[in-house]
Amino acid sequence: MIEVKALTRDEMVALGWSGDAVLVDLWTGTEITIRGSVSKNYDHSDFQTRTTADTAKMKQIVGGTWTWSAPKGIRPGVLKHKDQLIAVAFHCFPHSIPVAAPADNIVNPVLTRATEKDANGNWRPGSHFCLYYRDTARLRKSPAGNWNDRMSNMAVEAVKLGNEFFGGGLYVVDTTKVLFENKEVEVVRILQEGTNYVRLRDLEKFGLKVDYDAARKLPVVKK
Repeated sequence: MIEVKALTRDEMVALGWSGDAVLVDLWTGTEITIRGSVSKNYDHSDFQTRTTADTAKMKQIVGGTWTWSAPKGIRPGVLKHKDQLIAVAFHCFPHSIPVAAPADNIVNPVLTRATEKDANGNWRPGSHFCLYYRDTARLRKSPAGNWNDRMSNMAVEAVKLGNEFFGGGLYVVDTTKVLFENKEVEVVRILQEGTNYVRLRDLEKFGLKVDYDAARKLPVVKK
């Protein structure tokens, strides 16, 4: 059985994440290929979306506008790396300079260390995002309720959400076709113990709108 777990920074270092991995947004089921790494000297991981298509997915899950404001801009996720499912939190505002991904995927390639913030000290839209661990707040010695505390708590909450999403066990993710109004529609499905689970976001292919109600913490499907 593959269980979703929230790891500490040191446990992430021991796992040796460096390079490509898949980040699953637990509110939509969207899978985004990312590239990044973990450092024993830092309290979170910087990453970039792997391709321009992955950048577009990242922007889509927040409604088309980059943000790290709650509720849409900070999100629970699962990092799929090797044979591990790791509960994390992440934000959706690319900032600062490039860290790892190919040049053709950089959101804003012209920033430098000298220009990454405006005159008021605010981050300009840049090139990388951040992943947070369950002990980010402890490593930062952050008080309760601040940014890092909220992100650490969200990483812990992602354990429950992740195990619900993945069914707490082995699964296969692939594509299949559904016959809808006599037309074949390709969807992403999770196949577990003989049962098909279709990704909510793919309901948009059937003319439905999928969103998330942050207040009620429920996905919303509308005609």
